[in-house]
Amino acid sequence: MEMGSLLPYAGEEVIDGQNYILAPGFIDTHSHHEGGLEEHREALPVLSQGITTICIGQDGFSQPMDTLKNRYTQQKPAINLLSYTGHASLRIKQMGLRGLFRTATEKEVEGMKLELENELKKGSFGISTGLEYEEGFFSNKKEVISLAEVAAKYNARYMSHIRSEDIQLEKAIDEIIQIGARVKLPVQISHIKIAQKSKWGNAPQIIQQLQSARQQGINISTDIYPYTYWQSTLRVLFPNRDYDNPAAAAFAVHQLFDPSESILLRFAPNKEYAGKAISQIAVIRKSTDAETLQGLIAEASQFEENNPNYNGSIEGIMGKAMSEDDLKTFLSW
Repeated sequence: MEMGSLLPYAGEEVIDGQNYILAPGFIDTHSHHEGGLEEHREALPVLSQGITTICIGQDGFSQPMDTLKNRYTQQKPAINLLSYTGHASLRIKQMGLRGLFRTATEKEVEGMKLELENELKKGSFGISTGLEYEEGFFSNKKEVISLAEVAAKYNARYMSHIRSEDIQLEKAIDEIIQIGARVKLPVQISHIKIAQKSKWGNAPQIIQQLQSARQQGINISTDIYPYTYWQSTLRVLFPNRDYDNPAAAAFAVHQLFDPSESILLRFAPNKEYAGKAISQIAVIRKSTDAETLQGLIAEASQFEENNPNYNGSIEGIMGKAMSEDDLKTFLSW
């Protein structure tokens, strides 16, 4: 490689890069693009952004390394992949889908640790948690730290959709800082945000919390998406999992998302709702936004119970939350 004011060789192609930047391929540290890679191996949505490596297995959910290697050896995509091992996936394997709403036993944690170690030996990049989701929500800090210690043994990493992005945000950030301090491995917050409206404007204080951790020698970082929407399940709008509580539904409507701009992406019980804002659906149902939110969750839960073999996601929402000012502050860090 040569750098400087260079003259081209005879016949060498010259590209005028004026006003452009020459950079190595970017690494997207939080991607869900693997969902379409089998059909679209050319991966144009990421390659067209200069991304050449995507990181999958976030939010606590992953596929086994053997499965991934077999799939992408046979059908090689145009990009590189690295994968974390999901905490929720480990829990499901040890505890079953119906047994997740509690802390794990010592025997179950030992099973998770053994499975994680096997995955790390096969190339997993570390452990990811989705502690705000029900599959990981009922785990305690001891369980999470036990798995992080296994990852540290293999010089791997810990990435987390932290336990709260709203009412317990500060405590959730403190939890991942404590894990980094105790286990001494790199820790990363997934899609950092301030989802609760009354806390908007607190980004500088959160950055100060993160900077303080770095000054203490904790290797902490975050990723972030550059827009004020998130995509998840309706159920995360109830931080205390009290789906039958009208006051909790009202709090969600006024503090945690904008129902007039939040779009229901899919809804198996009534597919005509897909693509409509929650407020639009409320008008159709002749109910309030809060009542509609509660009703949708109840109907999705009933659908899941009545259709145990349903193949696909039952419900999902693109939620409008966060402030542009906080977003810009986080991006600057």
